[in-house]
Amino acid sequence: MPIPVVLCKRPVKSYTDPAISTRMTACRPCRKVRYQNHHSLPVVAIQQGERTMNTFKSSIQNVAAAIGLIAAVTVGGCVMIPYDTPESKAQIQRDLKIEPADIQAVSETNWCLFPYGSEGSCRATQGLGVLTSKGLILSLYKNHTYTETARILPEQVQCVKTVGGRTGVEPFVVFTKDRAIMLAVITPGGQMNEPVKVSFFDYLTKPGQHVFTGTDGGYVRKSGRKQTIGGMVSGTAIPWHTTIDVTEVFNPCPQVTD
Repeated sequence: MPIPVVLCKRPVKSYTDPAISTRMTACRPCRKVRYQNHHSLPVVAIQQGERTMNTFKSSIQNVAAAIGLIAAVTVGGCVMIPYDTPESKAQIQRDLKIEPADIQAVSETNWCLFPYGSEGSCRATQGLGVLTSKGLILSLYKNHTYTETARILPEQVQCVKTVGGRTGVEPFVVFTKDRAIMLAVITPGGQMNEPVKVSFFDYLTKPGQHVFTGTDGGYVRKSGRKQTIGGMVSGTAIPWHTTIDVTEVFNPCPQVTD
């Protein structure tokens, strides 16, 4: 399951992590990263200069269950969204119809919306996360205008998935009645914005809320459907094809039965 966290354009080197069979690309901040994940849980590459840090680890069981599954995520080029100048703050308030006193935190945010039953892959949406007293607003910035595309309320959240816990330097996923929502709260340089991430996490996590940590709370599984893929062997005229299992996103929250 992919989680996008980095804004990149030109990779400078690639390598494969043998522990998780995941190919990642290391690059300088504000460039494009693309990787493939062979697991049912997310693997995240967070840029720090030319270093890539793998922050999600799958258990042996998860890897074994997902052999042959490929989930891919692509994050586009740099999107510099203004939000911390007096002018941009005033415009955010006007466009999103927010009172100044209602805004608690703002950060560039990448997100994926996964309706249950959909495949565990997406192209990350890059925008702003605006935390208010009336919900976490996911906003796009286009044509010099801020537009609300989704709003998450604490009472909508049934459970939460994070590998490293509340302060883990990683994205996290919240589960509502209808979909899973992955949130990667980042700085303009593409690193995790930990203070704002914690604010978002605390707001969406009610007292007594079930929070999956570590490898618990996997939310991608085999759907029972098959897909045939193929192509040509690179540099040859030899065709190849194989059949893989199609994955789907599901709700892992304890109170949910399906």
